[in-house]
Amino acid sequence: MNEENNKSFPFQENVTNLIVEKYFGHNPETKMKVIDILCILFDFSLPSIIQDTYLKKFLAEFYKSKFGKSSNNENENQSIFIDTIYKDFKSHDYEEYEVHFLNLIHSK
Repeated sequence: MNEENNKSFPFQENVTNLIVEKYFGHNPETKMKVIDILCILFDFSLPSIIQDTYLKKFLAEFYKSKFGKSSNNENENQSIFIDTIYKDFKSHDYEEYEVHFLNLIHSK
């Protein structure tokens, strides 16, 4: 999470881009795996400022990937993310996907 370490190789940015890219793929199995990763990343049972900062970066990248432009509006970024995963939930209405989706919205 140290910005100095990310200057030579933007590891955090590359991982974030990969997660977002895989989520926007069309394979529901891959989406479920990404949702599982998000459950871990968004687990705020022990909140931290670094985790909160990463979440904001993730949501901004998600918005950028969906619309092809950046947004600095944190509420809009969050709203788009929630709307997108909910739309996917309704589209992939089968039991396995529902469990992963519910785990994500239940994560602290």
